[in-house]
Amino acid sequence: MRGLVLLLLASTLQAVSGCGTTALQRQAMAASELATAMNDATDIARERYTGEQRRALVPLCGEEWARAVVDGDDPPERDRPSACTDTGARAALAPVRQRWARVWRSHTAIKLKHDAWREGIQTAHAAGGGDDVLPSLVRMVGPIIQAYRGLAGALRSFGIDAPRIPVAVEALIGGES
Repeated sequence: MRGLVLLLLASTLQAVSGCGTTALQRQAMAASELATAMNDATDIARERYTGEQRRALVPLCGEEWARAVVDGDDPPERDRPSACTDTGARAALAPVRQRWARVWRSHTAIKLKHDAWREGIQTAHAAGGGDDVLPSLVRMVGPIIQAYRGLAGALRSFGIDAPRIPVAVEALIGGES
């Protein structure tokens, strides 16, 4: 599910040379590290969420149909069990989706903030990476850290430990946050 958050800043990171890094390159590397942390935590969450949805549907639909419904795969060759109606499936999935809603809201919040940061970095890089854009990029980091903490808290409620906020991200706003 790494495709959910397209965060690799390859074009910016390619600019890193052996002569040291610029402030913009440090922003790009920090954004990439944060993306990796978010993706790692989200992959675990998505796996658990998918499993929980399947388990909720198995009593109604059986294993094959539950997998098809949750994963969006082609349904099995055999007939759909009569209890496995669209209405029944929605009702069975509703409590699972409600329990996980905070995780996915938190994920969306940080993804949107991170995407804006990434786009700002890429735009600044394309424009020659002037120092005049750095303050606005740095101001984006605090809200991103808060959103990451929100995601981490939501994940903890499911026993999932999100990776620590990368040091490179904290360093952009002056250290430990």
